[in-house]
Amino acid sequence: MNAALKQDAAKPSGGRHESLGAILVRRGTLSRADLERAVDLQRASGKRLGDVLVEERMVDADEVSAAIAEQLGIGCLRSSDLIQPEPSAVALLPAMQAAKHRALPLRMEDDTRLRVAMADPLDLVARDDLAKITGKRIVPVICSEELLGKAIEVAYAARAEAEESLLDAGAIGDGDVNLDSLKELTEEAPIVKLVNSLIMKAIRDRASDIHIEPQKKRLKIRYRIDGVLYPLASVSRDLAPVVTSRIKILAEMDIAERRLPQDGRFTVVFDKKEVDLRISSLPGIFGEKIVLRLLVKDTVVFDFDELGVSTAAQAVLRRHISRPQGMVLLTGPTGSGKTTTLYTCLSEIDRASLNVVTLEDPVEYQLAGMHQVHINAKIGLTFAAGLRTLLRQDPDVVMIGEIRDKETAEMAIRAALTGHLVLSTLHTNDAMGTLTRLVNMDIEPFLVAEAISLVGAQRLVRANCADCREPYEPDASLLERFGLAKGAHHFVRGAGCGQCRNIGYRGRIAVTEFAEMTPGLREIVLRGETANHLREAGVAAGMITLRQDGLEKALAGVTTLEEVLRVFSEN
Repeated sequence: MNAALKQDAAKPSGGRHESLGAILVRRGTLSRADLERAVDLQRASGKRLGDVLVEERMVDADEVSAAIAEQLGIGCLRSSDLIQPEPSAVALLPAMQAAKHRALPLRMEDDTRLRVAMADPLDLVARDDLAKITGKRIVPVICSEELLGKAIEVAYAARAEAEESLLDAGAIGDGDVNLDSLKELTEEAPIVKLVNSLIMKAIRDRASDIHIEPQKKRLKIRYRIDGVLYPLASVSRDLAPVVTSRIKILAEMDIAERRLPQDGRFTVVFDKKEVDLRISSLPGIFGEKIVLRLLVKDTVVFDFDELGVSTAAQAVLRRHISRPQGMVLLTGPTGSGKTTTLYTCLSEIDRASLNVVTLEDPVEYQLAGMHQVHINAKIGLTFAAGLRTLLRQDPDVVMIGEIRDKETAEMAIRAALTGHLVLSTLHTNDAMGTLTRLVNMDIEPFLVAEAISLVGAQRLVRANCADCREPYEPDASLLERFGLAKGAHHFVRGAGCGQCRNIGYRGRIAVTEFAEMTPGLREIVLRGETANHLREAGVAAGMITLRQDGLEKALAGVTTLEEVLRVFSEN
């Protein structure tokens, strides 16, 4: 056992009652003038004093950790310490939970107590969760964020390496690869089993993406679940070319081409579900990174209530998609559920009596009663070209997967002005940003003002797990950031259970903002005002912003304030 794991912080008289700043000043590592400046910065930012001191480079992270350890009377790990956790201790905590709680089990103190390195030993919620997961009483040891992150990665990589030793025995090097040998290896049972297991586990865990990332010494595998990336495993880097080639063969990609990005796709059937996998490869200095996006067919429910769209927002949407013409634009980052929301709109349109056509890249869902076109730029079938032909097909409703260029934007707007209902998406930060974005694409402001009938923005936040919801009181500083008084509202969160993999969240819901084009907004667009002016006018007209909608969902117990802040911290 190394000395770092045995040490406990000294407990000088009165140390537990002495503030962090006072301890650092007493130790001579911080001047009183710097302490006063740091306290002012802390009050202005709302951050913890230790974080401010490290960010401003007044004190290094090790000194802050040592001072907190003295203050709390607990152990401390420094950058110079060799951290060697016992494998039996690491096995008590899944890698996903270690990353979530920023904690690494070190060793058992006795039959009931587990010593754990933590970046924030004052996080009582994390300590309670760790106790539930491990079944042990947690004895915290403080460790800097950077040091802990490296230690977690090394510890779980070592564990994964032991678990994958059988596969490693059949691995090949990453130098010059014999393609014939590589093809043979990709068909061998261990590699087939490994790739199949990665996909099956991703489907079981409801992952939307699998990231396979070659690094200097390891091949790191991560899953994106409910919008957050979690580490799954780390195996020998020797497996990188074999795993990559196996996936590329399944996706009918060129395994000989490792210098250029490629795209492919394939379909699997698992547990009576058909799953589309879209594959993207990207060359890097340690090899090709592969990302697999999973789309489980026939499991998406096109229902506004299921999506989490508020009653008020539903009413606005239904009012505009029932009109014979006009343009409805929805914005948000990739993976924010825009396409699902548009499909839900299409599902409510009378497709039996209307000619509904979609242009998509690629077609994500299949909906009966409409014609869907898969865009293929390689053969000249772009959004603009498809839209040009589509408008000669007597459409009533047109859904364009994304407006990417001026030509497509102009044609879509003119379609909306000539008796067609047009639904589409754009990449901007918020609803009002769509209006200025179109003007910046050199679309005449009067066309934008006349054609657009509704602009919206959307994000996804994780929903509380329905099986382990419990009341809790958010931190006072968090309540203050939302302008809420302590004790004035009731909040719930997921405590963590087997259904949500002890994360506390399961699934995601939409948070939206919608603004109808009023005469006032049209006038502002015609004057060429900024997005900020448009936003102010929209709020004055009653628009519920993304952050406000998120707050309402937290107050309703659907999600948490912490999750809303995570998604909208920039707003």
